[in-house]
Amino acid sequence: MLISTHFTVLAIALSISLLSWIYFWQNESKFWVSQPTVGLQKQKFAWLRATFRSLYRTREWAFEGYKKYSKSNTPFIVPSLDRGPIVIVPPRQIRQVYSIAEDILDVDDTQDQTLQIRWTVWDKAVLKERLHVNVIRNQLNRNLTRVTEAIADDINFGFGRMWGTGTEWRDVKVWDTCLRIIAGAANGAFCGKPLCRNPAFLDSLRDHAMSVFSGALLISISPWPFNYATDLKLFASFQLEDH
Repeated sequence: MLISTHFTVLAIALSISLLSWIYFWQNESKFWVSQPTVGLQKQKFAWLRATFRSLYRTREWAFEGYKKYSKSNTPFIVPSLDRGPIVIVPPRQIRQVYSIAEDILDVDDTQDQTLQIRWTVWDKAVLKERLHVNVIRNQLNRNLTRVTEAIADDINFGFGRMWGTGTEWRDVKVWDTCLRIIAGAANGAFCGKPLCRNPAFLDSLRDHAMSVFSGALLISISPWPFNYATDLKLFASFQLEDH
């Protein structure tokens, strides 16, 4: 009986999810298709299918759009599975974007949506306070002359430790080592030595950041009825890893 109930709930959730996707693409895709867009083909459910193809063709589409539209100073659209349609603004129009009022173009809301903080950050006090914004604006910016030298020193130290200083050839895991170097340099300002050079501490920071971004990606591509379920599974897996 319990299994039957679970399957019923799952079927209802899938049905709601499918209907919501169909409704969205039938109503919203008309606008997006009317804009300069790369990646679309003349086929049924063209936008939806292009969205799934974006998993492996986004890089190709970005270069295609740059050659076709950006060089002529025209914005274009790239389908995306996790973020929806992405508007690529030509370099010559970036300055105009900077002048748009925050109530029209709000970077904070965009970042919140990208990181899915409603689901990836469980501590509501952190969501409300936004300590990092105040620290950067009110403390870090005012003390740049005091912390710049320390940050530069930790960057040099990080490259030396991660990439070496010799002249012989060696294999380097660029992504992984750069995450450590950036974490060390940032915490050179926030925490100072010796904590900012502690490998275990830096690995924990890296793992936390990657967990948040990976979780946000999975939640973003999940249909909205499954967001809570996806978040619970991610939280459970992170808890198991911690133990």
